[in-house]
Amino acid sequence: MRIALLLLLLASPSAHAIKLSVAGAMNYAKPETAGNYEAKSATGYGAFLEFGFIPPLIGLELGALQLTRKYATTAGSETITSFKGYQYPVLLRANLGFLSFGLGGYWMQYKGSVSRESPQSGVATSSTFADSNLTTSDFGLASSLRLSVDLAPLFRVFGEGRYNMGLKDNDPGAAETKFTEMMGLAGLQVGF
Repeated sequence: MRIALLLLLLASPSAHAIKLSVAGAMNYAKPETAGNYEAKSATGYGAFLEFGFIPPLIGLELGALQLTRKYATTAGSETITSFKGYQYPVLLRANLGFLSFGLGGYWMQYKGSVSRESPQSGVATSSTFADSNLTTSDFGLASSLRLSVDLAPLFRVFGEGRYNMGLKDNDPGAAETKFTEMMGLAGLQVGF
């Protein structure tokens, strides 16, 4: 039984020292301020490169994701706010066959402008981050749980859930605005 488990771990792409993954993302982010915000779904995509320290068990994963953060203000009339950015997660990943856990952090750089839309009136506006009282970057802690299925000797498909907890105040104005984020990823991984 032990030999079969060892072969299962070593015969999978997790045994490779370098793994490249590409994924699509569904993102739900909202500020953790009072209870006046509701997360809205947004999409993104990205790539990850994992370097095995102790293949097949422990690796360091570096990533780059293009994401949209989108949320609604629920106090008074609803306003939907959205903006794009690039997120760079760094995770220490433990691989156990088809199951993988990751812990680490992320840094996110916002790009472009802040869009606001009122669903009731249909009016959409765009402003700079400074005019919206938002900073242009964010950082925080990240955790991950990934399930994968082998397709061929070097290829796997995976589904992953991530939770990000922002540590930076994104509103230099009156209210403290830190983002929490739930993310679902699905993609393909290649081991080298």
